[in-house]
Formats: sequence, structure tokens, C-alpha cells
Amino acid sequence: SLGRLVGRQLTFRPSDDERLQVGKRAAVVVYERVLGVMGEISPSIADTLDLGHDTFAAEIDVDALIGVAEDKVEYCRLSPYPAVRRDFAFLIDRSVLYAAIERVVREAAAGLAEDVRLFDVYAGKGIPSDKHSLGMALTLRHPEKTLTDEEANEIAARAFAEIRRLGGEPRT
Repeated sequence: SLGRLVGRQLTFRPSDDERLQVGKRAAVVVYERVLGVMGEISPSIADTLDLGHDTFAAEIDVDALIGVAEDKVEYCRLSPYPAVRRDFAFLIDRSVLYAAIERVVREAAAGLAEDVRLFDVYAGKGIPSDKHSLGMALTLRHPEKTLTDEEANEIAARAFAEIRRLGGEPRT
């Protein structure tokens, strides 16, 4: 990801950039510094440019990005133990920011989250208009042992309990 490239954690917050669709746009932030925006191009601009209505764009200030980059590269020991993946599918209010969901999932994993990835977003038939369905993958890896299914399931249950605290409901 872009954040890994520069050695910084990117965060996202709502954007008011009118070139992008309301509810599908975000400011890209590092240390409270806005580096750019990303999201779905607004329908009026998409029509003007003869683009599809599902066209996404990003605008990043490369000079600002380089300005926040780490000067050194840090290495970590690779774990010889296998990763374990747990997937979640849930309904949640559109107003809940994905960054908040990812944060609580990582915290629930207590340092064992190797990756947290959003792999599906669905809104439409069968989903209330104020909600969307998210599919999320949690990859866990312990640095010193193989995680058992029981341990991975316990971590996943804690993570999903935190998603529930944000208003998430299981989706089957």
C-alpha cells in the first residue's frame, strides 16, 4: 500500500471534495496532514467525461507524501509459522468509517493481525438504504508458534464483538 511504501500509517476521514460522490469519498491523512483525496467520481463529472458511474479516482500530493516518509527502513523477523485467515461478513451503518472498523479489529487481535483487508462492499437489493454489507478478511500470524483453530477463532470472536459494538450485524 501507499502507506507501507513511505513507512507511515495512512488514515482516512470524510472529505468535502465535490468532484467525488458523497458517502464515497475520503481525505488521505498522515499525522493530521491531508495528502490528498480518493473516492468515486461524482455522477455529473462522470457523465461529462463519458465515464461509468463506478469510476474511482485519487489525487495525492506526491511532494507532501515524500515529506512524511520515514528516513529509515525497519526490518522485522519473518515468522516461520503459518498465517490463519478469518473472514467476516456484516451489515453496518454507512456512517461508520472503515478506519474505525479496522482499528477495533486490529486492537482485538492484540498484535497478531498481519493484515486486515476489506474485500467486498455491497449496497442494494436486500440491504437497508442506510447500511451496507462489508466483507473483511483478518489474517493472523503468531511470531513464535502456530496458532490453533481455537486461538484463531477466539481472536476472531473478539474482533467481531468489537464490530458489533460499532453497530455491525452478522450477514450470512
